[in-house]
This record gives sequence, structure tokens and C-alpha cells, in this order.
Amino acid sequence: MSELREKLLEAYREGNFLQTAVESVEENSNDAIETIVTLHNDGHIDLIEQFKSLRNCRDSGVDFFLARDLLERSLPRMKAPIQHVMECVAHITKEAGQMANAIFTPFVDFCVAGPLRPEQGLEIIKGSPAQFMDFIVSIIVAGTRIDMDQYFLVAIRLTSHEDIEIRKRATFSLGQIQYTGHQELSVKALEQLKRLIDEEADDHLLSNAINSICNISMADHSLIDEWETALDKALVKGGDYSIYAASEAFGFHIDKIPEVMLNVIIRHLPRMNSTNKGTVKNIDYGVHKLLKRDDPTQGIEFLEAFLLAHAEDFSLKALNIVVHGIPRSDNKLLNKLLTRWFLKGDRVLCEGICAIVNAVHDKEMHLEIDIEELPCSDLNHLIFLSRKTIGYLLSKPITAASVIISLIRQATDPNTLKEVGTLLFDPLLLYFSGSLHDFLSTRSSNEAGQTKEVIQSALNTFDAYLEDLKSIGDIPEMYPSQDQREALSRHFNQMMSKSYKEAMKSSILNLICTKTVILYGKTSINYIQGLSGQSQRMEIPMKSHEMKFEYPRQEHIDPFGFYYMLHIFRVERLVKA
Repeated sequence: MSELREKLLEAYREGNFLQTAVESVEENSNDAIETIVTLHNDGHIDLIEQFKSLRNCRDSGVDFFLARDLLERSLPRMKAPIQHVMECVAHITKEAGQMANAIFTPFVDFCVAGPLRPEQGLEIIKGSPAQFMDFIVSIIVAGTRIDMDQYFLVAIRLTSHEDIEIRKRATFSLGQIQYTGHQELSVKALEQLKRLIDEEADDHLLSNAINSICNISMADHSLIDEWETALDKALVKGGDYSIYAASEAFGFHIDKIPEVMLNVIIRHLPRMNSTNKGTVKNIDYGVHKLLKRDDPTQGIEFLEAFLLAHAEDFSLKALNIVVHGIPRSDNKLLNKLLTRWFLKGDRVLCEGICAIVNAVHDKEMHLEIDIEELPCSDLNHLIFLSRKTIGYLLSKPITAASVIISLIRQATDPNTLKEVGTLLFDPLLLYFSGSLHDFLSTRSSNEAGQTKEVIQSALNTFDAYLEDLKSIGDIPEMYPSQDQREALSRHFNQMMSKSYKEAMKSSILNLICTKTVILYGKTSINYIQGLSGQSQRMEIPMKSHEMKFEYPRQEHIDPFGFYYMLHIFRVERLVKA
């Protein structure tokens, strides 16, 4: 301990204290923190001044976020004038940017450790509100831990302050106070929030009121009907900030928020601005949790209404967690969505199914129709679902075929069987004759009855089609010239290059790897520094890798007919009687 103490004091005298302190904490966390706090409290160093000079830049010589972590862990036990601490915390939050709020939690603990600090902090804010108003919430929260009644009244009083910025923060503070054992104060908070919602028009203030309403209602269900009314009124009156506040409760507290409050939020969230990425991300979290419930009906209905409300400016692809989370569960949920959304036929819903299926890269999914979502098994419904499946899932022929096979099982008359079964041959086998042919051959041997007969009939028809093609012989006019093949190859390579560049824009590889172009070589050589400090030579043999995919053959022969068919299958709708 004495050796560490001398090391830190020497670094302080030489002007590189923070760098040495951060390294010491990494080596021996608890002892280093204890030593640093003791040195500060005994007056040997001024830790606050050291952090006031900290900069969030590469050439500072100190890892900013490790140093900030050191301050967060030290602050609650430090002795220092509160104004100096507030100046230091304000500097650190400014340097931290978007990741600034974490420092306020240890600042609250610092204030609680000195009973006079909250009162002193309020006086400092009163003297320099523009500089220190961001401390209002932390000081009120700390004060309520010391004297609940006094500092709750401070919060209530500040919600009526002439400066709207102070009113905003005081409104937010009402939701951060812990009301356990003080139910009468939560009732007063409700009355004050209702008044603010009626009188205020600022969207940011209303969003803070929504945040407070959600937080208090999660802890106190006694006046749930009044909380529900207040939340609904605030959301009706509010704009983008208010919707964002509701989306935070939806995304992060969906399992805690009362059901009636959740219903209010769900009713208003479709009003969100689709360009607000933070709101979209919160909705992504919330929908994912709703769909993971034992009964996902609420999540399905909300997601459906949300997509339909933004059919022209939004895609399910933006809900990344939902898109990748659905295939990780069993296929029951995806089967339900596929059946339900393909029957509705709306483009945004059907493209959503396509996005979910395409999110699985390692293998094609085997999906089925959900009978509970199928109103009847007549010719119109089964053919419509088959054509929708082909229209949106043709790039996944095995998945599309598995859905059509499940439809064949539901057919109750020969005409329907024939019509649905024909689609296995044309367009599926005509377009994809490789892996799909193997899949259908395997499925035919595993099926029985009419399903086996229809699959085998499609395979026999395809085999006869190939024999007919071979019987014609070679037709020179049907073969493209060398120039035409080369032109097509160049065009295809350009398309693939463009697609690769677009995919790499959002790839995590860009964040964790550097790109190096090697003109020739068989082995990559790197030198890695070991624990002993010596470099070790690492040789990594280069290996090739490949990916295969089947191209729809008819796209070469009749591209216009190919895309016209897809367009028709996608846009057609069921006519309701």
C-alpha cells in the first residue's frame, strides 16, 4: 500500500497523476481506489482539479472513460466543496458527450454523504442557473433521501418557476424520487403533473411529465386510472419528444409498467416520426419483448398496426432486433405472421415477412401455414397464399416450397390440389432445379397420401420437361455470343460489387478490423507482444472460401416475364365478399 502511495504522489508531482492512477486501478482496483481517495481527503492531492483538466481526446495520454470510471467510484467517498465538485462534474459531462449521465449517480451519493450539500447545491444553482441547472434533478433526489418532505416541496415549487428550463428539470425530478412509504406525496405529485399537462405546451416539458408519470405509476398502482388519464392527455397534447418518452417506457420497462398504461402507450406510438432513430430503437426493444410473451397477440397486433400506419415511410428492416429475434424462436410465431400478413396482402407486411426470412443466412427455413389464421381452405385462399409466398419468397425456393406443401395438406378438393400443386412445378422447379429438386425428392419420400402424390407429380412433370428440352437438340440461335456472355458477366460483377459495398457500410467488420489488400501470398505473418514483453511470430495460412447461390434460370430467358409475374403475385389482393 505504501509503495502504491509513493508511486501516486510521485506521479502527482511529475504531472501525470491520472494516467498512473488509471493504470493502478486496472492492476489493483479496490486498494488503488482506497489509496487515491485517502490521498485526496488528507490534502496530499487535489483529485477534483486533476479531473477538471481531463480531456476526451486521443492525444491526452489518458483513457477518458477509464478515468471517468475512476471518478465515479471515488466521488461518493471524497471530501470537497460541492461547488468544485459541480464544476468538475459539469466539465466531465461536457467532455463525455452522449455518454454523460452516468456521472450523476455517484454525484447523488456524494450529496447524500454530506447532509448540507443538497442545500448548498440549490444555492449555487440559484446563483448561476444557466451554468448549473442540470444538477437540479440530482440534488433534489439526494435531498429527498435526507429530508423527503422538504425537498419534495422544493421540486413542486420549482415546477412553477418562471424559467421553463428549470420547470423542465423539476418536472423530471418528480419521477426520480423514491415514494416508498410516502404515498400521500405521490398523490401530490400526480396532481402537480396533471396541472402541468393542462397548462404547459412545451413538448420537452410534456415528455418529462410522461417520464415521471410512467416511473411513479410503476411503483404506485393505487391511482392507476388517474395516471392513465394523465398519460393519455399528455400524449395527445405532445409531439416527438413526448412520443420518445413513451417509447422509452415501452422499450425498457414494458414488463413493469401497468397494463392499462401500456395500452395507452401502444395506442399512441404509431404516431411516431419514423426518422427519429432513438424512438425506433426503443420500439424495437419493446416489440421484441411483447413477441416473446407466452401470448404474443398484443405484440403482433401492435406491430401490424404500426407498420400499416407507416406503410409509405417505414420498413420492418428498421426493427433489427425484431427481424433477427423472430427466427431464433420456434417457427410457430413466424408461421402465424406469414399466414396473417400474406392474407392481408399489404406490401409493408409482406415485405416484413421477406425481411425476416432473409435474415437467416446459414440455411433455408421450413415454414408452414398457421391453420388458426386461415379462415377457410377453399381454392381462392390457398391459391392466393401460394402466389403471395412465391411473390415474396421466391429467392428462398425451399422455404417457399415448404409453405406450399403445407397448403397442399389443407386442400379438400381435387381442383384445389391440382392448382396449388402446379405451382411447385411452375414457377418453382422451372426457376430452381438444383437444391429444390433434392428437397422435394426427400419430402416426397417422407409424405403420404395426396401430398406425396402432388409432390411426385410435380417432380415427374419437371423430369418430362427436361427430357423434352433435350429432345429438341442444339439450336444455335438460342445460344448467346461470346460478347453477349462477357457483357452479362461484367454487368453481374458490377451489381455484386455495388451490393458488397452497400453491405459493408453497416458491417461490424469495419469497426473491429482494418482492410488490407494482398496482391500475392500464401501466409499472413503477425507479431504479437506477449505478457513477457517479447514479440512472438504468428503465421496464419491463407485459405479460400466460397459461397454458392442458385440464380433463377428464367430470369436469363425471360426477365420481363419473370418480374411481371412477381409483380402480379405481390400486388393482387383477395376480394372480400
